[in-house]
Amino acid sequence: ARLSGGQRQRIGIARALYHDPDVIVFDEATSALDGETEGAVMAALNALAGQRTLIMIAHRLTSLEAADTVHVLEDGRLVASGPLHAVTQHLGAAA
Repeated sequence: ARLSGGQRQRIGIARALYHDPDVIVFDEATSALDGETEGAVMAALNALAGQRTLIMIAHRLTSLEAADTVHVLEDGRLVASGPLHAVTQHLGAAA
């Protein structure tokens, strides 16, 4: 059976969680999901807060709303770090 990009991403997330690791790295884990599905996946991941270390690599800021700390890289250099609201203010000032 052929799976869509979103279906493959959901299966990948489920596989990662099934193994119950202490640290999980998600690289653009919700990029192929629609907004509603992304919200449901992020709610499930946010429920792990305090139980697991989640490292989210994302271009969509909505994927980072519950993050404790956001680090912004440009050309391989760290240009901003802090809570999402502070980082977005920095990015707005730099634009």
